[in-house]
Amino acid sequence: GRRIDLLFSEKAARMNGKAEQVFDESMRELFRVEVEQQVAVLLDGLPQLLDGTSPQDHLESLVRAAHSVKGAGRLMGMTNVARLAQHVEEYLGGLRSGRGRLGAETLTLMMDSVQALAALAGDASASSTAERQPTHDALLTAWQETLSVKPEKGDSDGHAGAAAVSAQTVRAGSAALPAAGS
Repeated sequence: GRRIDLLFSEKAARMNGKAEQVFDESMRELFRVEVEQQVAVLLDGLPQLLDGTSPQDHLESLVRAAHSVKGAGRLMGMTNVARLAQHVEEYLGGLRSGRGRLGAETLTLMMDSVQALAALAGDASASSTAERQPTHDALLTAWQETLSVKPEKGDSDGHAGAAAVSAQTVRAGSAALPAAGS
């Protein structure tokens, strides 16, 4: 009796572990697909904002896409994704409310951020996520400065060029990026 119960509970525990693993893998795949779809919406729609004449519903769809990525990141416990998406959402929300205009520098920051979101969401291993940390940190720094600086006269970008890292530096790779907090 006792030996059979023990064997049964060990087998049940192994089956439970496999079920959890399958569930985790399927959730990661669902997350990856969701982020991929929302990133496509953002990458297609962001450049259309540059002329400043985008209809409100177009801007609303971009805010929703960023919001969806933020929520998916939070649900999966991926704070890197959630924080970066929150900054994109916040800036787009400001544009939707009529605060500021989108300039080339901020558009580049948004596009780089969205591409980083796609890369972070697609990463399956902790080591590849860790390799992207310097880029993520530099983008967060740029967003914090972009969102905190008031527009100056003649600055259509709405942030007076305050981004701590240029898009060229971000694309150059993590070795060229400033250390977090510098």
